[in-house]
Amino acid sequence: MISAVRNLLDYNRSKGEPARIAVRFRNAQKPSQIIRSKDFKESIKPYLSDRVRINFTVDFDNWGGTIKPGDLKGNMRMRVLPPALNIPCQRLFDYAVRHDGSVRLCGCRLTRTDLDDLVVGHLKEKSIAEISRSDEAWKIIKGFYSGQRPETCRQCSFYQPVDQEWLATRARGENMTMPE
Repeated sequence: MISAVRNLLDYNRSKGEPARIAVRFRNAQKPSQIIRSKDFKESIKPYLSDRVRINFTVDFDNWGGTIKPGDLKGNMRMRVLPPALNIPCQRLFDYAVRHDGSVRLCGCRLTRTDLDDLVVGHLKEKSIAEISRSDEAWKIIKGFYSGQRPETCRQCSFYQPVDQEWLATRARGENMTMPE
């Protein structure tokens, strides 16, 4: 893996760094141990620049409660559950279309299966626009206001409540980026 990353970084540099590259570590070691390692010093550090950066994951998502602290190794730690506000999650507005045409709210997390309580329609029956305005979708979204979350969302550590900044960005039609 190290040689593959180095080859990518070397190729990018040889072409004048046309691509932005983020090397993301999902690590069981402390970041300080990684940056002191021989592999990092020889294969990654020489390539760091404004267009090539690194990122360390220090808090791990629980994938809707399916991953427990005992599943983590080394210095990994579980992300703290955010407060359960009675506000819909931003991710409910990022639809996922399954291979069979089923459409579900939240394309980023699931628990046991992606055929769960966030499935709100099917492309053989309605368009994405119709599904986004459907009673099924809005029942889930509105449920947050009364504290009724789908089972999939109840223990999710990736919850990000809708806020004024998110609404303004969506209103302007800007691309959204998902926080780490």
